[in-house]
Amino acid sequence: MSTGTPNRRYRHLFAVLRVDPGTAGEFVENLVSVVSVFGDVAEAEAEADRLATVNEDKGCRYVVMTTRYKGQAWPP
Repeated sequence: MSTGTPNRRYRHLFAVLRVDPGTAGEFVENLVSVVSVFGDVAEAEAEADRLATVNEDKGCRYVVMTTRYKGQAWPP
């Protein structure tokens, strides 16, 4: 997981990504999907672990990446 250094100007969100196995020369955007986004890193990690267990026979990986919310107003 890569949480990076917190930035006070933005709210951090934690995205669960699915990384599928690919073949040589395949574009990365065809291999990576955003599955869900959480406001708490522990929840995101738990979901990534759960999905990895449920889908262990599919050969994909689930990782958590930190991102920032940069919208004008935080959704309710």
